[in-house]
Order: sequence, then structure tokens, then C-alpha cells
Amino acid sequence: MFRDGKIIYINLTSRRGGGIGFEGASPLQSSPIGGEGLPMECQIEVNKAKCPCTYEPCSRKGKCCDCIAYHLEYNELPACVFPPEVEKTFDRSFAKFVEVYKARGGRKS
Repeated sequence: MFRDGKIIYINLTSRRGGGIGFEGASPLQSSPIGGEGLPMECQIEVNKAKCPCTYEPCSRKGKCCDCIAYHLEYNELPACVFPPEVEKTFDRSFAKFVEVYKARGGRKS
């Protein structure tokens, strides 16, 4: 995954029930293409400013790794992968994601 010109690695592992879950990435991960590890920096305030989530009591806003981990645990995707009108419905299912992107020809908006 790329963010702000830096490579960010997220380790995904199978979860019970056949879903995909976030295992977590250490602050320094080895590059899959070799070489030294790259530091991961969480820019919470920058992330909060860009976060499209409309669920106001959310404690994970700006903490993308926590958000992804939470939603994957429930076989969902985070708000940032949905167009605004769909995100507001709180249907964060993989099925809704596929439905929306098929209907839009692969575009978010």
C-alpha cells in the first residue's frame, strides 16, 4: 500500500470463519523486494482530515491501521473505500463494495 509517497506494509491473515483479518505491522517491516525495512509513521491529524467516516462516536478516526483491523474483523471494509452516498448507509460489506464498483465501472465516484 502506498501513502504520501511511502510504502506501507499491512500483514493480512486468515481469520476464523473464512474472513480476512489484520494481524498488524511492526513499526519497521522488511521490504518484500529485499533491502532494509521502511519505517511506518501514523499521521493521525492528517488522516483525520481526510477520513470520510460519518460515524461520529468512532474512536479510530485517523488511525487507519486500527480502522482496517476493526472492519476486517467483522468482514467489512472501512468508509474510505466507499463513495459518500454509500458510506452514509453504514453497509460496509464486501458485497456492497463489489455491487457499487461494478455499477460504476470500477470508479469510486
